Amino acid sequence: MVMTILDTLFTGQMTGIDTGCYNFDCPGFVPINQHFAVGAAAQSVSTLDGRQEQFPATIWMDPHSGHWWLKFSTNLAIGYWPSTLFTHLQNGATEVQWGEEIANKKDQPQHTTTKMGRGNFAQEGWRKASYFRNLEIIDEGEITRPPFGTVYTYMSHESCYNIKPGIHNVWGLCFYYCGPG
Repeated sequence: MVMTILDTLFTGQMTGIDTGCYNFDCPGFVPINQHFAVGAAAQSVSTLDGRQEQFPATIWMDPHSGHWWLKFSTNLAIGYWPSTLFTHLQNGATEVQWGEEIANKKDQPQHTTTKMGRGNFAQEGWRKASYFRNLEIIDEGEITRPPFGTVYTYMSHESCYNIKPGIHNVWGLCFYYCGPG
């Protein structure tokens, strides 16, 4: 689930150019790890009321090169978006978004019935809904800390998908999200 936002984060909307491309269809990402295929299906997935799989991910700007790096787990560097791709992110980001998106690629304006996550609503919580946890930013001093400023949630079709934000003793800033479509 995390890959959806990682994919869409660095598209035309962030470069200041509306390219019309989506996810890794946009040129520019430089993979450096031969043991990880970006966009490939996960080998193990969470089960309803059972084992929960997690995909820790970090995106940060290298202050020396200006490249935006993607890292999974604690030290698994996957690749980077070169600094030359960006006009609006040369000095860092002013806004961070976490989430998931369902895309309807049909020509008709009808809303899709694709479920998000496992298809349960967010309020069903642990082992039923998808989640993001330990949401942090990396500041100018390369120190991780909780996000600050205005925090808000957005859902385009609340009767189909929803979100439940919170603060947890262990998880820190977090949120559940999902929906049947």
